[in-house]
Amino acid sequence: MRTLASKFRDSRKLALAVLILLLAAGAAARFSNPNAFPRTRDEATYFFYAGILEQHGWLTNPRIVQKYNQTRNLWMTPAPTRIGYTALLAECIALSGLHDTRPGVWLSMLASTLTTVVVAVWVWNWLGPLAALATSLLLVVSPLELGMAQRIWQDSFFGFLAASLLALSWAIARRPTRWLCAGFLAAAFYAPLVKESSALLVGLCSLWTLAHLKRPQALPFAGAIAGALAASLLVLAGAAGGFSELLSAVHHMKEAAASNRYALGYQNGSWSEIATGMWLLSPGTLLLALGSAVVALRAKNSELRALSLYAAIWIALVSVTPNFHSLRYLSVANAALCVLAGAGAADAWKRLSAHGGAAGMRIALVVALAAVAFADFWNARKIFVWNRTDDLVTTYLSAHSIYRIGPPPDAARVPQ
Repeated sequence: MRTLASKFRDSRKLALAVLILLLAAGAAARFSNPNAFPRTRDEATYFFYAGILEQHGWLTNPRIVQKYNQTRNLWMTPAPTRIGYTALLAECIALSGLHDTRPGVWLSMLASTLTTVVVAVWVWNWLGPLAALATSLLLVVSPLELGMAQRIWQDSFFGFLAASLLALSWAIARRPTRWLCAGFLAAAFYAPLVKESSALLVGLCSLWTLAHLKRPQALPFAGAIAGALAASLLVLAGAAGGFSELLSAVHHMKEAAASNRYALGYQNGSWSEIATGMWLLSPGTLLLALGSAVVALRAKNSELRALSLYAAIWIALVSVTPNFHSLRYLSVANAALCVLAGAGAADAWKRLSAHGGAAGMRIALVVALAAVAFADFWNARKIFVWNRTDDLVTTYLSAHSIYRIGPPPDAARVPQ
């Protein structure tokens, strides 16, 4: 007769096999249609900067920043200060030998695929196989992830860095090791080179990590984090040609957003637009994440409460910041939302399993989760592949989402 331990091992092996299949399917979904879409102005800008760096080396970046600061018309585009992304894109162009947009799209696809892998490993070690399976199912078909993975934005890569920092901070809080701390410091150094809001990302993850370390460990690690951020700032300043050029470029980009026709028309509405956009992309994931957050608050689960607070901070920040109401800016929180949703589904399964006569309810839960995943994948295909929606603003999403309630919006498209 098989022992309980052997049955447990077999169930984990089966769960691992299913998880690997899910991740492979997610990679296949991302690496389809690599060059099938017209490119937006932001994408063209990143690719233009990367092309210059690929041809002339990244030491030419200070001249690009200086030209940007001197040319008001360029302020409507991303500043050339995100050297961590443009230099990486330049290397992808050089390695591939291709000078069309495919290397940029491949980079986004790879970053999104790595995000699913990082999150799967994180949740498996933290919450177990059930939560890892549910989370991965929702993340591999996430319309937000699939939409960003087809674009030459830095958002997919930033989402990967955010997922990595979250996973590392949770792992360090549970069992700190030298390798985990080194990985966290490397990500904390690199993230600000990709996006300015990384300061908040690193700060939130650092607070969680330091709060769970003993004082003899916390103090030197806090100093190391500060050193990593200082080194990142020095690299940014060097790549921009000095601190004054760096600050001017960031200021010009933010200042121009106030007069940007596209931002004023599509990214400057009510604070509720972000919540509406989240519903239009994946109401199932949104409701599961909200339910999980409520249960975590009532059960006093500190880890899930912290993750809920992390996601809530980013959602609130994007919702109230003028001219930035785009779901693209939630790339930093999407993995956390899927983890919350997956944890909620796993918790529901365990609660139903505690009652012997709930087999039918468990089957219904699995069917419902599969239906949510299928609908989300269909929604992503409809919005981003068949209708080639080129941004993640609520107006565009509501025109094609299968979850739209009411007639589609009647709004003229403003070119990006």
